[in-house]
Amino acid sequence: MELKDAKRYPELGRENAELKKLVADQLLNIRVLEAVTQKNAKPSAEAVTMAPRSSPGCFRAGS
Repeated sequence: MELKDAKRYPELGRENAELKKLVADQLLNIRVLEAVTQKNAKPSAEAVTMAPRSSPGCFRAGS
């Protein structure tokens, strides 16, 4: 490591801390939006119609 790199180290530490805070804030926003979306989501009748028991896990729209 050169001297100029060593002098920049504290600046990089501050920048890294700021970026970590931004990532944490964005993750919090995403989780809040996901929670609100799941709470407000109501599946339509077509999306819930299930295929016959002979093919579990399959869905048919409009059956």
